[in-house]
Amino acid sequence: MTSYNKVNGVWSHYNYDLCTTVLRKEWGFLGAVMTDWWMRKDESHEFPGVHDQGYRVRAGVDVLMPGGARGGKRKPDGTLKKSMKAKDGVTLGELQSCAMHVLKMAMNYLD
Repeated sequence: MTSYNKVNGVWSHYNYDLCTTVLRKEWGFLGAVMTDWWMRKDESHEFPGVHDQGYRVRAGVDVLMPGGARGGKRKPDGTLKKSMKAKDGVTLGELQSCAMHVLKMAMNYLD
């Protein structure tokens, strides 16, 4: 689970260096990564048009935990779909990678 704070000026749930470069590549973590309960909205500084859900996927964070709105319910906001259509947007491969991590985690619970 990502933390609530920023790391080097980027919210941890959008921080590619932390979630992918360090956690997955350097430390070899193979599981699913999830946000904290109240993910902050933000836009990628490197990839204009990629924000919120797309930014999370681009960072390598697989699961969005609920929360953030009154009553703890978050309505779909379409930001992932918008981020896929943006120039330099989220790729199908990035979405498939998130799905793979979640499915592997689920399969591990069946053993």
